Amino acid sequence: MQNFETEDQVRDYAKICLGFDKFENKIQQGTGQITTFNQLGFKGEKQNHKPDGWYLPDDASKVAIILEVKSDKIDIMKE
Repeated sequence: MQNFETEDQVRDYAKICLGFDKFENKIQQGTGQITTFNQLGFKGEKQNHKPDGWYLPDDASKVAIILEVKSDKIDIMKE
């Protein structure tokens, strides 16, 4: 029987790999399931929509990342 990582475990691993647990000036970054898109400055999104992670530079011309994770037992290659 194969052991699968939970969504929380995958999110924690991604946080470390992507460095979302570090402090950077002029960057909003983090992971979780409490912060909403509206709180991150995405106006008009539904209140209950929450990213698994985010990397948002204050300078909008820089690359931004929105993270969505799933348990590793979910096949994301299925249509």
